[in-house]
Amino acid sequence: MTEFTVHFDGNEFGRYTTPLAGLFNVRNCLGVIAACEELGLDRGAVAGALAEFKSVKRRLEVRGQVAGVTIIDDFAHHPTAVRETLLAARAKYPGRRLFAIFEPRSYTAQIKLFQQQFEDALGQADEIVIAGLFHPSVTRPKPRSRRQRCWNISA
Repeated sequence: MTEFTVHFDGNEFGRYTTPLAGLFNVRNCLGVIAACEELGLDRGAVAGALAEFKSVKRRLEVRGQVAGVTIIDDFAHHPTAVRETLLAARAKYPGRRLFAIFEPRSYTAQIKLFQQQFEDALGQADEIVIAGLFHPSVTRPKPRSRRQRCWNISA
């Protein structure tokens, strides 16, 4: 279990627990808490739901344990998600060696668009294995436009 305290406007708002690991999951929980508060939902019910939430498939999902080795499956396919997942695994299993097996299935991973970011993210592991490309014959870099477009939202 991960335990954390939420503060709002400098005051303690509440203490929460979740079976989810990692700072990114705590941030997600904070978003849920804030949204539920704005909707006027019962704080106790929100805390209870967070404490019982089992996550979704392939998000730090324990697939089994063999000879003291815990096998975890995670769908992280962006460097930020890979880094946060590995940091969460370190937090959940302190003092244990961490092996990362990365399968570059996304298009951006296969064309090395985030090469340096993936290297930095995977550097959180003690040992790394990078699997072969998924359908390498169909992976070709798409031509990039000289003009980069950026969408923004302002309030």
